[in-house]
Amino acid sequence: MHLISVSSPQVRRIELHDSSMEGNKMRMEMLTNQPFERDDMRFEPGGKHAMLFDVDRKLKPGDKIALTFTFDPAPPVTVAADVVAAGDEEPGR
Repeated sequence: MHLISVSSPQVRRIELHDSSMEGNKMRMEMLTNQPFERDDMRFEPGGKHAMLFDVDRKLKPGDKIALTFTFDPAPPVTVAADVVAAGDEEPGR
């Protein structure tokens, strides 16, 4: 199975990236058609993440945002993610 994309009606564009350190520099690479195994894919700071562009300005910390993960060949999965302010600690920590 492959993760093809992430989308939201509250976001204009979402890109999938992977971050890694090379020496003293953080490197970010765009991911496309990402292989997905149920037990090994994590989205977390400093690793794989979805970068959201042009987010609906009406959203504020504490709100929820719908994210739809599109897979091949499986059906899409929609989750509700917590909205946090830039630089805030991630939810659940």
